[in-house]
Amino acid sequence: MKRTEEKKQTQLSHFAAVLKKHCDATRFSRCLMAFVIPMLVVPLVMVQSVPVEAALDNPYLQRQQLVLRVAFDPRLAPLQYETSEGYQGFSIDLMETMGRRNDFQVQWVPMTMTQAQQSLQEGAIDVIMGIDYQARLAPEMEFTEPFFSSTVGLMVPAGATDIESIADLSEKLVAIQRHSLEHDFLQNVWRINFNTTENLVDGLALMEMDRAEALVGDRLVLQHALSELMLEEEYQFVSSYVIPLEYAMAVKKENFGLLNLLNRGLQQAKGQGIHHELQEKWFGSNLLQARLEQTLKALGFILALIFGVFLISLWWNRMLQMEVQRKTGELKAANRDLEYQILETRNMSGLMEQIMRNSPRGLVTVDRKGLVTALNPRAQELTGEAESLKDKPYTASPLLKTLLETRLKHVLEEGVQYVGGELRWQPEEKGSRVDIRYTLYPARDVEKQITGMILTLEDITEERKQREQGFEREKSRALHQVVAGIAHEIRNPLTSIKTFVELIPAKILNPQFQENIVRHVPREVERVSQLIESLIDYARPRPPNREVCDAAELLRSCTALFEPVFNSKGFQLKSRLEKGCVIQADRDQIKQVLVNFLLNGLEAMEMRVNEEETTMPLSMTTSCRLEGAHVWIDLKDEGVGMSPEELKNILEPFYSTKKEGTGLGLPLSKRYLEDNGAVLSFESEKGQGTIVHLQFERMTDHG
Repeated sequence: MKRTEEKKQTQLSHFAAVLKKHCDATRFSRCLMAFVIPMLVVPLVMVQSVPVEAALDNPYLQRQQLVLRVAFDPRLAPLQYETSEGYQGFSIDLMETMGRRNDFQVQWVPMTMTQAQQSLQEGAIDVIMGIDYQARLAPEMEFTEPFFSSTVGLMVPAGATDIESIADLSEKLVAIQRHSLEHDFLQNVWRINFNTTENLVDGLALMEMDRAEALVGDRLVLQHALSELMLEEEYQFVSSYVIPLEYAMAVKKENFGLLNLLNRGLQQAKGQGIHHELQEKWFGSNLLQARLEQTLKALGFILALIFGVFLISLWWNRMLQMEVQRKTGELKAANRDLEYQILETRNMSGLMEQIMRNSPRGLVTVDRKGLVTALNPRAQELTGEAESLKDKPYTASPLLKTLLETRLKHVLEEGVQYVGGELRWQPEEKGSRVDIRYTLYPARDVEKQITGMILTLEDITEERKQREQGFEREKSRALHQVVAGIAHEIRNPLTSIKTFVELIPAKILNPQFQENIVRHVPREVERVSQLIESLIDYARPRPPNREVCDAAELLRSCTALFEPVFNSKGFQLKSRLEKGCVIQADRDQIKQVLVNFLLNGLEAMEMRVNEEETTMPLSMTTSCRLEGAHVWIDLKDEGVGMSPEELKNILEPFYSTKKEGTGLGLPLSKRYLEDNGAVLSFESEKGQGTIVHLQFERMTDHG
């Protein structure tokens, strides 16, 4: 009993010393205004904003023996911590007492505050115990009334003289708990280097390892940790009141039923003296603090009353002065806004001028009357006009006339955009052919009304040349594979023909021989002829020409070309073709696309055999089918397949998963399909294979 009284006297003396140090006569009034009045007002507002009746009417809270999953930081002694005997601390006792008096059980879940916030959003827990209120968390969770108040202190090694306040932390390495109120506060202080931890005990460990020059955190928790580790002589607090801390409980956003239950339990604990008893149990007697708070409250009320009377007395005398000041302030603000707008306009004008002058793309703007309002040097160069086109009709330029004559009306009246279009332009008088990529989109004012049109031009002659060269390389690679495969296939019928020819002198009069030569030789010759015709048909270049054709026949000719190649490598090539699959497309372009996909499937299966060393026979299945108003060509291989990342980038130019690949085959195939009105899509899974889908419009009226 005597030791308890001595401990109480020591704590009272310490409290008086801290109060004397940090609330001296020169700062006393500011302490009152900054902290006492909010302490009076905020609890009243919070109590009135949470009606107890709402909690009582909530069906969720009416269940018997409600079990709440409560997360808490077990390294926040003496508020809450874990020992060999279980969970202890002021917060633990308070919640357990609330549970007994409000008919709910508590299931404690120890975790860090970062984990607790995530678990609360995921629904893995119901309540976070001992969380300090932070404005940034308000959109994610609801906070109860505070159940304990503390302060943030600044701790440094004993004897340190270079840090005496927060202002001295610039360029210092500070240990601090991440995502805490003090962390958010100190981030606004310029040039502080942080070493963040999950809790203050870890921060103290950083100080012990000389990995921090100062530690900022809850002073009460730090004092307890220093006492437990017997390090009180090693460190000192140079500032015990950085910012106030209000510990509360948090529930998920808009869970007002549970929020009201917890607030009601806190009100009961405070009203019945349980809260005060638990504070004395864990923190000793707070009679001096209570008396001081009562005195401060009374003084605050008196000061507020005096201040109100003073304001009323000044109001009549300063009315005219305030009106004049208001008008003067408005005029100054208007002048500042005008100066700012003038400066912004000048900067924007200069920036736009630099963009127009230095952009590698041609930029042209046209108003609703069809007059060119602006164009940059690059656009002047691409149009090939010697004189500036500004303030002239766009029809004065043959290039602009070709681009805009059929499109300008749709852009100005309907807001249509033309993105990534391409035009092969040949000047009439002189100059070489130029490939141009263009984009058209409407220009709008601040009210979103269309005031004109913006045109961008880009010379892609070299890019298209590289694409065409790349596709020729892809085509040559495919031809090499095909020729290598069908050489053996042609040799077999030639051997049969040669055998019959050599037997003619000896068996020319043999009826059976005559019948065999008449039946077999023409069939072998036709077989060789079909292979050669398919090869020539693929290799022969033709200009683009969309015509009515049978998609099934196109697919059959390509599979016939590749069947010997697949067979020679031990793979199967299967086909399922339906009749009536009529489309309008360029035969040669579609054949080149199909050959490219057949070759990709063949190489994918070869890669799978090499990687897995499988003896299972692999196959590729092609099909041509009708589905409503569309014709579908599907090519399914059993190769290595593609990951989601590879599938995402497969159509990007120069992206390839093969060591010797150019990365242009698929992008050019996509371009050919788009030119023929087809849609390309993929399905693929790593290690399972790939399916290529080609969708064409079906021709129903083709004569």
